[in-house]
Amino acid sequence: MVDEVRVYQLLRSVTDGLAALRGEAGAEPSRRADPMWLPGIKYTFVTTIEACVDVAQHFCSSEGWDPLADNGATMTLLARHGVLNAEPATRMRQAVGLPQPPRTRVVLVAAREAGGFANGGQVAAEQPGCWSSAFAAS
Repeated sequence: MVDEVRVYQLLRSVTDGLAALRGEAGAEPSRRADPMWLPGIKYTFVTTIEACVDVAQHFCSSEGWDPLADNGATMTLLARHGVLNAEPATRMRQAVGLPQPPRTRVVLVAAREAGGFANGGQVAAEQPGCWSSAFAAS
């Protein structure tokens, strides 16, 4: 069963992370000179991707789908089950295809904005996706 509150919290953190990254994209050179700026950007980027992975893995687990070898395989699995369309699933697989840390659950980073969802933009548990077009376009 999908934990809707947990999914909402994770998707909210994705939205917040993307907003922070977009806000820093135009940072002035003086801000970028701060030795903590780049590590902060990296941390925000990684935690935003991890939240997406957590959502996707949660959906796969809730549906009882195969155990996954890595985070990228999660995106392929979502596409195989008709949750994501093939092209966005491929882009997302590339973005999250790192080996899965032992504590990582499941990841969904799908984008209604990017046209990434099959079945009218709904996942199996009637939860809308939140994959940002910023990641989908990369």
